[in-house]
Amino acid sequence: MLKNLKTKLLNQNNYNLNINSNLIPTGCIISFSSYELPEGFLICDGSQLLIKDYPELYSIIGSIYGNDGTNFNLPDFRGCFLRGYKKGESFELGKFQDHALQSHTHTYTAPNTQYMPRGDDRTNCVTYTLSPETSTPNNCNVAEETRPKNYAVIYLIKY
Repeated sequence: MLKNLKTKLLNQNNYNLNINSNLIPTGCIISFSSYELPEGFLICDGSQLLIKDYPELYSIIGSIYGNDGTNFNLPDFRGCFLRGYKKGESFELGKFQDHALQSHTHTYTAPNTQYMPRGDDRTNCVTYTLSPETSTPNNCNVAEETRPKNYAVIYLIKY
């Protein structure tokens, strides 16, 4: 019985996605974890679409992401984190903010070498070599960008 149910669900997986997509309102944005897209959705990649081809979607998002009178743009969420809109904040719905690091300063008084503990004791330390001009951390996750832990997904918009 369980094997038959599992087979039935696997065989109907795409069918169920397409049926359930009708319950999602036009303009709704979802994150998706497959390269095979469900019917009724477009990738949020900044594409320009003809208003006459997607009138219902245009009636929802309008020119939030760009519009030239004949065409409108989908949002381009590739490589971006989304943030929640809060009414009254200093940004408007659909507005892009580029990456930034808040301005700050560091002050310290230290000898040439300082040990910062990891955990409850000093047996697992990160060593910093300090001078008045620089500080160079060792044993840390270094990259060409500042980012939180993350997983890649595809953002889709319902049309």
